[in-house]
Amino acid sequence: MCLRRFLVGASLVASAGLLAACGNTKPASAPATTSPARAPSSTAATSTTAPAASPTSTTKRPSSTTSTTSPASASSLPTNGGTEGCTSSELAVQLGSGQGAAGTFIFPLEFTNTSENACVLYGYPGVSGVAGSAAIEVGAPAARVTTSSPAVVTLSPGAVATATLDVIDALNFPKSTCRPTAVRALRVYAPGDSTAQVVSASHVLGCASSAVTWLRVGPVKAPGTARAG
Repeated sequence: MCLRRFLVGASLVASAGLLAACGNTKPASAPATTSPARAPSSTAATSTTAPAASPTSTTKRPSSTTSTTSPASASSLPTNGGTEGCTSSELAVQLGSGQGAAGTFIFPLEFTNTSENACVLYGYPGVSGVAGSAAIEVGAPAARVTTSSPAVVTLSPGAVATATLDVIDALNFPKSTCRPTAVRALRVYAPGDSTAQVVSASHVLGCASSAVTWLRVGPVKAPGTARAG
C-alpha cells in the first residue's frame, strides 16, 4: 500500500516537472529572413559618346601640270619692225672677186634681194664645199669668224649684203692631213634659212678631211661695211 502511494506520488512529481519544463520553453524564433541582395541596377551608365569619325582628308589632289609652252618655231628667220627675214627664194647668191693674202683667198659672199619687198638678214651664213656631179660635201663646213658682232641688215629690193668668206689654200696643210680635193661649187645657206643655193667656185681647192678648217665665214654686213679683223 505504501509502495503504491510512493509510485503514484513520484509519477505526479515527474509529470509536474515535465509540465513546468514545457511551460518555460519559448518557441525558437523563426530565423530572420535575409533579403536577397538587390541586383545591381541594369541601368549602369553606358557611354553615349560616339566613336570619333575617321578623319576625312580635305586636301585635293593637285591637278596634273600641263605645259603651255609652245614648241619652238621651225623657222629662225629674223624680223625687223614687221619686215620678214630673207629666204632663198628672195635672194641671189654669188662669190665676188677675191684676193689672196698669206695663203688665204678672201671673197665677198654677196646676197642680193631679188624680190619686190624689203627683207632682213642677220647672223652667219652656212657654207660648205661640194665636189662631183652628186654635189658631195667636201670636208668640214665653214667656221665662224667672231671678231665682229652680227647686225640686222634690212635689204630693200635690189640691195646687196655681203659676208666675208676666207678660203685657206689647201696646199698650206700636209697632204696626208688635208687630202686636197677640187671643189666645183659652194653650198650656201642664208642666215636662218634651211634651203641652200649652190654657187659656182670651180677655182677652189679644198680639204676632204673634216679635221681641217679650210673655210671661214663672217656675219652678214650691210653694203660698204668692212669686216673687223
